[in-house]
Amino acid sequence: MPDESTALRADPAELSYVPARVVWPLTGAIAIGMFALRLAYAISDLWSQEAGAALGNVMFEEVVGSVVSLPYVYGTIVVVRRWPLPRTQRVTWVLRLVACFVLASLFHAPLLYAVRGATAPLFGLEGYAFTPAMAVWINEAVNDILPVVAIVAGMTAAEYLLEARERERRAFALERSLLEAELSAVRLQLQPHFLFNALNTIAATMYDDPAAADAQLTQLSELLRASLRSTHAQEVPLREEVALVGQYMGLMQARFPGALTWQATLAPATEELLVPSMSLQPLMENAVRHGALSARGAGRVQLTATILAGDARTAGEEATLELRVWDDGDGVAPGRDPIGAGTGLSATARRLHLLYGARGTLQARNAAGGGFEVVLQLPVRTMARDGDAARTRSASSLNATIPAAHGVASSRSVAG
Repeated sequence: MPDESTALRADPAELSYVPARVVWPLTGAIAIGMFALRLAYAISDLWSQEAGAALGNVMFEEVVGSVVSLPYVYGTIVVVRRWPLPRTQRVTWVLRLVACFVLASLFHAPLLYAVRGATAPLFGLEGYAFTPAMAVWINEAVNDILPVVAIVAGMTAAEYLLEARERERRAFALERSLLEAELSAVRLQLQPHFLFNALNTIAATMYDDPAAADAQLTQLSELLRASLRSTHAQEVPLREEVALVGQYMGLMQARFPGALTWQATLAPATEELLVPSMSLQPLMENAVRHGALSARGAGRVQLTATILAGDARTAGEEATLELRVWDDGDGVAPGRDPIGAGTGLSATARRLHLLYGARGTLQARNAAGGGFEVVLQLPVRTMARDGDAARTRSASSLNATIPAAHGVASSRSVAG
């Protein structure tokens, strides 16, 4: 069974979280660091002695030592990348590294002395043997222990940090994908809900008034065309959502000619604010189905949009967009939960929570002045265009997107 940390990697063949592209830059940085430290130590040691090697000899020895250490450091990094610290079988991992260290140390001291002996005459330096004595060989191997331990510890720490970051990234990606899937599921739950109700409306009209049923089918086709334009968007500008509401209300007015009136009042700067797609239509449908129209044969529905806590263009996320759908019905009986009773309100409330967290709320209650109201509150969000904040459309252009049905004009205004 593969190790859990190995399963996290995008490429299972790549055992390390440290990218291969950083191996040589890392090798150079470590070699330069070792050179600086050893040179500083050698110079301080030289100054503390009454007699000792000349500064030129010290510089020569440390430069050659740093160059020779390049393959040694590179090999250490490659070995640790090839066999990063496992979660199990750590004794085997330690023994493998020790074996690699002993093998490398057998060649490090001879290579160092061979390079020094070959290059010293080029700089006019004498006294450098081509082969080390056994005591020197052992001393060089002991001196290699500390740098190797430091490299292994640093690489292992980097592995753990990069693995933790990869886990967080994948957990975030998984959480986001699950959230998007749940949002899509809730959205799809709303679409057939309104479609079935619209088809039932047309079926109820078909035998009594074929002409009205034909007009309703036309309205439904326009409604579906408008809804399909935002199929892949979780949020749309408020003007588009209101246009979709207009198509639905036109369908309802075709079924109940002269009996249903509605009004949309949008405060300035709200038309381009983002709202969840298909969020207002189920609220308007709820107002029509359970409001005064169903109880008394005639009714009114009002949609208002206002900005709370300051202007949206300056307050940013501190501002709140409030959408209110009111009908002149009798409301709900005391103790009855209107949100849990139907698909539209409960699904919309769930979407608001998924999209905005605690800042997205839905309240359904009997209005203080009579009737029933559903109030949505969500953070102000805009879609930037051409480097500016989202621009607003005039009321006349928005009215043009909402047709009247059978000559029954919907009452609509943009309030200041």
